Amino acid sequence: MGSVIPICTAVSKNYLAHARSLARSYLDVHPDGQVFLCLIDTIDDFFDPANEPFTIISMDKLNIPNWDCFAFQYTVIELCCAVRPYFLTYLMDTYQLDRLAFFDADIVIYHSLATLDRLLDTYGVVLTPHICNPLNDDRRPSEVDLLGSGIYNLGFLAISRRTDLDGLLGWWKARLYHHCKLDFARGLFYDQRWMDLAPAMFPNVYIWQTPAANIAEWNLAHRHQNIAQTDGQYTIDGEPILFVHYSGLVFDQFDNISKHQNRYRLSDLNEAVQSLWHGYRNRLITNGYHEISQWPYTYARFDNGLSIPTRVRDCYWETDPRGERWPHPFAVGGDSFFEYLNAPEISDSTLPDLTNLAVYLYRHTPDVIDYFPGGLSFQRRALIAWFGRFGSQRFTNLDEAFFRPMSLANPSEVSAIEAHLPRPADTVPPPPLTPFTAQPILDQWQGRVDEALTPPEPDPASRIENLMQRLRRLRIIGPLLIMLNQVLRTGAVWEAQRKVYDTLIAQHRADQREIDVLTANLSNTAARLNNLEAALTEQMAHDRARLTRTLKDLELDSRPYDP
Repeated sequence: MGSVIPICTAVSKNYLAHARSLARSYLDVHPDGQVFLCLIDTIDDFFDPANEPFTIISMDKLNIPNWDCFAFQYTVIELCCAVRPYFLTYLMDTYQLDRLAFFDADIVIYHSLATLDRLLDTYGVVLTPHICNPLNDDRRPSEVDLLGSGIYNLGFLAISRRTDLDGLLGWWKARLYHHCKLDFARGLFYDQRWMDLAPAMFPNVYIWQTPAANIAEWNLAHRHQNIAQTDGQYTIDGEPILFVHYSGLVFDQFDNISKHQNRYRLSDLNEAVQSLWHGYRNRLITNGYHEISQWPYTYARFDNGLSIPTRVRDCYWETDPRGERWPHPFAVGGDSFFEYLNAPEISDSTLPDLTNLAVYLYRHTPDVIDYFPGGLSFQRRALIAWFGRFGSQRFTNLDEAFFRPMSLANPSEVSAIEAHLPRPADTVPPPPLTPFTAQPILDQWQGRVDEALTPPEPDPASRIENLMQRLRRLRIIGPLLIMLNQVLRTGAVWEAQRKVYDTLIAQHRADQREIDVLTANLSNTAARLNNLEAALTEQMAHDRARLTRTLKDLELDSRPYDP
């Protein structure tokens, strides 16, 4: 092995064109260097490892406990991130390395990494922050977005033995074994957020703030104006660019730069930046992108061929976190996880019941809960009917096979269930309708909307009563329109529904404000009337007393004089 710092990356085989681009860009400036690739996939004769510009390390060499469970719980991106500390440990120990750099496969290296090599003579960890200056516009990614994804971008990470390396990698492995998810609500962003803790927990961590390293969509706002090209070499602030990270690039939407940003279009930036991005596109094409991107991912399906969407992986992650009940989650039949998903939560000998997967989907999908707040109790039969008829339309990444167990043999039973459903007053409307049948229903409800918006009587008491009646109507109409808001996504139907919905919401808010004002005015008026009545009562009593005294005086004056 040469004296230059070796690099590594981790991909599934459909990302091989990116990995080739990274490896060849590195070898162009470090001919004696070595590139390692962790393949979180199987080769399946799609390519010949001997012809690749890197040494392939299969995942079975990484000593990850219960690999099937580990691979099943994660999406392909999550898995690529989760294997990193295991991969780094394997390389450092097996090849007796002193230092090593990890690069995401969508990076291109343009200049020698000698500067990084010198840093690793002193430091044990080198990280690059997403940004080094404030973002003061309203575009994305914003500083709030970057708070969610982490301070440092883990598309690049360099390590050496100038830190507690075993402690760092051991800690990171323990965290990523089960918590390498994209889950903003839990504070998780793959492997990245964990590394926010490293500078405080481990010695000799260096924050590398050079603008020449890890140029990407998140820091273009501060760097693009200073990028230039001279004699075929790319520079920033007059210094050679080290590496560029083409994160989020969508091949067929190239001018967008990245699917994660809306700050610039490529055509808005200078020729040097455009040349970088167009050059990367050409690298991908040269390295077989169009063919390779279509190669299948081994861990994308159950053994029966059905696709495994993210929600199913999340269900396994929560239901069997240690892999003790289903140690082989890709299997089907018998007491498998697949059969568990399709099994009824509560056994019913006469009618289908909600499957375990349906219960999981219901509990983790707020808009379905909004439609059926009593979906696991008094609305259970209606929810079963909805999953059987509309589940595959709402959850488009799930195969229809997951909803078939809830299909009712007799379609008319849906109406029968709904007709006899014990529902409280003002509950949600029937389940969402398909766009094909929604327009007639919308027309039917238009009359009720018009009625709800009928101008009220002018006198205050009638006005309040009319407004309260309107609000009661809106409680019925509003949820239906909110439901249609989720369903009607195309054409004139969506536009018409949206206008009615916006009108109702605006009227509802105006009515509520007017009720508040009228109620306050009436309260003030009533108080004033009470005060006036008290004052009048007091005045009348006073006047009555004076009148009584006057009458007595008159009575005395009218008596005949009797000396």
